[in-house]
Formats: sequence, structure tokens, C-alpha cells
Amino acid sequence: ILKYRLGDKYTFSVPLLTPEAEDLLKRLPEDYEGEVYLVARKIDVLIDAGNSYIIVELKERGRPSGIGQLLDYKRLFIKTYKPQKTIRLAYAVAYMDKDVEELCHDYGIETYII
Repeated sequence: ILKYRLGDKYTFSVPLLTPEAEDLLKRLPEDYEGEVYLVARKIDVLIDAGNSYIIVELKERGRPSGIGQLLDYKRLFIKTYKPQKTIRLAYAVAYMDKDVEELCHDYGIETYII
């Protein structure tokens, strides 16, 4: 997982090491890394925006649970990849209630209706 290539402008399904995935990684030989990928959490889209990374969560409808996912993904991304760039969060949805949009704003999460 740590060999996962970052650096493309857009990277999809970026794996993140959870404690469970880390434990599995320690117990399995290196050539079984694909097994760890199956249990890892994954960022929907990671955008390399030059001086920052943008972690994007894609959903049909924006819900508070997606905000929790983004916050957890940021924590795990920093732990897994130790990036030297700032991290931004974005929630891209087809529909979002105003209260969820306000909550995103409170946490500094960018919102996009797609």
C-alpha cells in the first residue's frame, strides 16, 4: 500500500491504512499486499493541486456521514503517506441539504454539486 503511486493529477481509490490493514500488512508476506488493499479504506478521488492535495468524497446525496468519512480519510492519509503538502477536503454530490452544506463550511470542506 505504501508503494501506491501518488503524483498523478487525479488518482482514484487511494488506499488508506486502517489499524486492521496495518496489522494484516505486518502478518502477510510482501507479495500479498493486494489482500491488504481489499480491507483498506479508500479515498474516492485524490487531486494533486500543486501545493496541496484535495481529498474528494463522491456521493449521490450529501449527508453528515460523508463529512465524517472525509475527516477520517484526512487523518488516515496523513498517517499512511506523510504528505508534505497541505490537505484540502471536498464533498462532491448530486444533491446537498443546506444544513449539510453549512456543516461542511464549518469544517472547511469545499462543496460541489455535480
